[in-house]
Amino acid sequence: MLRQALRLIASGRVTGVDGLAAALKVAPPLADQLLADLMRLGYLQAPDPSCRPGCGDCPLAKKCASPLLLTLTDRGRRASTSLHA
Repeated sequence: MLRQALRLIASGRVTGVDGLAAALKVAPPLADQLLADLMRLGYLQAPDPSCRPGCGDCPLAKKCASPLLLTLTDRGRRASTSLHA
């Protein structure tokens, strides 16, 4: 399920806990745990502290449906690329 979560995040189809839960058809607490595991394993990084509500000029403002914007680390990008290969 971690691989599925990483694949969805890398595709840009989900940006937060609720979107991930819906896409995986799991409860939000499980989706939250998956995100925590991906962060602990080094595949995701914490949101940029400058990212705040009222996104202003942020290029992701139209895609971001959640207060938590998921960001892949280099390790996460490499792993998601190998999942698609």
